[in-house]
Amino acid sequence: GTHQFLVANLGPTCGATVSLLYYLGMSALAAVEICGAVDALDILLDHEDNLPSTLISSYLDSGIIGSVSLALLSAIRAYDSHLVHTVGTVVLIVFAVTLLSTLLGTLHTASLDNLHANLLPPSGTLSLDQASVLVTFMYPCFAGILQPVNKAGELRTPYVSVPRAAIGSVLTSAAIFAVILVTIAASAPPAQLEEDAFVLNAWPHKYVGILGTMVVGIGSCISCLDVAPRILQAIAIGGSVPGLESIGLDLDSGVHHEPQRATAFTLVIALPFAWLGSIELVALAAAACFLQMYFTMDMSCAMLSALQSPGWRPKWPKITPVEATLAGLLCLATFQLMDAQLMSWVFGGWAVLAMGISLLSGNKLLGGGHAIAGLQYSIMLSSLKSLHKDESHSSHESAMQSPVTWRPQLLCLVHSPSKLEDGSAADKEAFSLLTLAQQLEEGRGITMVKTVAEPAPLHSGHDKAKSRRAVKAHLEDLCEQVG
Repeated sequence: GTHQFLVANLGPTCGATVSLLYYLGMSALAAVEICGAVDALDILLDHEDNLPSTLISSYLDSGIIGSVSLALLSAIRAYDSHLVHTVGTVVLIVFAVTLLSTLLGTLHTASLDNLHANLLPPSGTLSLDQASVLVTFMYPCFAGILQPVNKAGELRTPYVSVPRAAIGSVLTSAAIFAVILVTIAASAPPAQLEEDAFVLNAWPHKYVGILGTMVVGIGSCISCLDVAPRILQAIAIGGSVPGLESIGLDLDSGVHHEPQRATAFTLVIALPFAWLGSIELVALAAAACFLQMYFTMDMSCAMLSALQSPGWRPKWPKITPVEATLAGLLCLATFQLMDAQLMSWVFGGWAVLAMGISLLSGNKLLGGGHAIAGLQYSIMLSSLKSLHKDESHSSHESAMQSPVTWRPQLLCLVHSPSKLEDGSAADKEAFSLLTLAQQLEEGRGITMVKTVAEPAPLHSGHDKAKSRRAVKAHLEDLCEQVG
C-alpha cells in the first residue's frame, strides 16, 4: 500500500505523517460524497410540488442523514469488505446509466454558440473563484490513482493490475469530466446556467438523474470507507505513531477478519465533516490532503531516481528526475489554484504533526528510508573513490603533503538473536563486532548495522512487523552500549 511505500522511502516518521494526512483526506472525502447524495435528495424535494423543499433544513438534512448513512455504510464495510465490491459493481452500472441519461437530457438544448459563450471564464476575482471551486471538486475524484495501490495485497497480479487500474482511472475520470463540462457549457448561455439543471434535465425523467446521483454518492462513500481503515491499520501496524497499536487499530476482528476497530475510528473522524455545513470546505480539505500525498510521492521518486539508491527498483519504465520533479511542481500549481494560502497551512501542519510523532516516539532515530539511504550511499561511494585517489597520490613525491580525505565506511552484518539458541551469545558477538567497527572508524565514518531476521511464514503480517521492530530496537540498544 501507499503507507509501506512512503515508509520504505522516507522513513517511519515522514511516511506516517504523510499517510495520516492522506487518511484524513480519505475520511473527509467519504463525508463529501454522502453529503452530496443528501443534497441530491434535497434537490428532488425542492422540485416536487406536493413535498417540502427539505426534510428539516439543508444543514440538518446533511448532518443527520449524512451521519446515519455514514454509520450504516461503516457497519457494512466492517462486517465484510467483499460486500463493498458487490456494491461497487452495482454503482458502476448506475453511474453509466445516470451519465448517459444526463448527457442526453442536456444535449437537446446544446449549441455551438452556447459553448463559445462559455468557453472563457469571466474576468476578475470571479474567474479565480470559479476555477478554484472547479479544481476543488475535481481533484478528490482522482483519488482512484492510489486506490489499487491500497488494495494491492488482495490482488493476484498487483504489478500488472495496479498500473492498469491507476492509469485507467485517471484517463477515464479526465474523459468523463471533460465530456460533462463541455456538455454543460453547450447547454445554455452563461446567464441561464443553473447549478441543478444538468441533473434535473435528465432523459427520460429527472428521477433518473437525481436517484442515480444519490446512488453514486453512496457508492463513492463506501469506497472511501473501504480504503481508509486499511490505511489506518497499516500505520498502526508500522508502530511509528504511538498509541494506535495500544487501542487495537492494528487488529482484524469479526467473522470475516476485517479491521473493525479501524473502521469505527474512521467513522468517528468522518462524522464531524458531515456537520460542517459546507461541502466546498470539506472537499477543499480532502483535496489538500491528497495533493500533499501526491507531491510527496513525486518528490520521493525524484530523489530516488537522481541518487540511484540501491533499493530503488521501480517495476515501471525508468522514471527520470525531471519527470518526477515536473509532477511535483504541477501539484504545487494545483495547490495555488485551489487556495493560495492553503499550501503553507498544509505543510505547516505536516511539520507540526511530524514533530509530534517524533516527540511521542521519544525522539528515537526512526530511520530515513531508501531516499536517505541513497544519499548516504552516494556519500560512501564518493568517499571510497577518494581512497583510490589518495593511493595514486602516494606514487608521487608530493604524497606526504596530500591529506587523507576519505572516511571509513563499514557494514556490520550481525546474527539475529532469533537465529541462535542462546540470545546472549549473539549479543556478545554483535557487541564485539560493533566495538571493533568503532575502533576502526575512530568516530569519523559511517557504520551501517544490518541483520537478517529469521522468516516466520506461519505468522501474520502483524506478528512479523512486531518481530522486526523488536529486532531493530535490540540492535539500537547494542549500538548505544557501544557508544
